Amino acid sequence: MTKQIILGILLISQSLMADAFALAQGSFDKGDYKNAVKLYEKSCAENNPDGCFESGRIYYDGQIAKIDYKKALKYYEKACDGGNGESCARLGTVYYKGELANKDLAKALDRFSKACKKDNPSGCSGLGMMSYKGEGTPQDLRSAFDLFKFAAKNGDPDGLNGLAMMTESGQIAKQDSVKAMKMYDKACKDGSDAACENLYRMQGAQ
Repeated sequence: MTKQIILGILLISQSLMADAFALAQGSFDKGDYKNAVKLYEKSCAENNPDGCFESGRIYYDGQIAKIDYKKALKYYEKACDGGNGESCARLGTVYYKGELANKDLAKALDRFSKACKKDNPSGCSGLGMMSYKGEGTPQDLRSAFDLFKFAAKNGDPDGLNGLAMMTESGQIAKQDSVKAMKMYDKACKDGSDAACENLYRMQGAQ
């Protein structure tokens, strides 16, 4: 088989995957959720990692289909294997917290690492926390700081919470309680539950 034929087959395959995903997005936008679910799953069956991610999110959130965590986990795993960083990050959280599956630090570390290699801020934040605490991997404060910094710079509130923790304690960063409180406050407002807890703790100590 010539290179031209192989390339042609690959281009056709990619086009078909894009079409199924695009059709799913179109159905979703029109409010035709039943068809959107079918098309996202079709896209996943055609090995489109974005289609797998959306399928996983559908069954995890339960907004346009009945919640089914077993399916959600299956689709997230396939999406992660296909290179979807956000899906890897979500799986990292699943295994780190023991949600949908048994707590598994080795799997959490693996999924967070895969997500971070895709420059996913949430994945880097999760990996940073595991490095900070020495969970599933040797403690590495320098690495944790750098990972938190990257995540925070790219809008992840949990990454900002991690930076605030290290600023409050003076680990790697210069110790500054006032600055740490401001960082906790912003991270809390942006959606980090851990930052909210740290903020309330500091406010209660005043």
